[in-house]
Amino acid sequence: MENVAARLMAAPYVAGGASMRGVDCWGLVEVFYRMRGVDLAAYRGGERSAPGGFAAAFAAQDGWREVVEPRDGDVVVLRAAEGRKVFEHGHCGIALGGDLLHACSAARGVIRERLADRHISGRITGYWRHDGE
Repeated sequence: MENVAARLMAAPYVAGGASMRGVDCWGLVEVFYRMRGVDLAAYRGGERSAPGGFAAAFAAQDGWREVVEPRDGDVVVLRAAEGRKVFEHGHCGIALGGDLLHACSAARGVIRERLADRHISGRITGYWRHDGE
């Protein structure tokens, strides 16, 4: 998993991106799982502004379940804000070694931050695990 994470950290942030040429938060999760043999391309409808956001995208799919404690490789779903608008389940990334690997922004790119950091932990709305994990 660390090798996949290192490769993804080299990818730039690109809105709507889902390849090593560029990723957004959903694209990062999609590429991470594709590299591990799980196809998420059909889930692209899980846009953050849709009702239930990314959490609803995982809840609607076979092979995914919500868990209480994250393990390496689990998807982390977080609250996101854009200006004054708040998306309850509007950001996602990957749990890895107590960190959140996520495509943060065009300015910051793909980064790792501690899940326990207050600005991260206070926004977490759920963890999702694929049955193959």
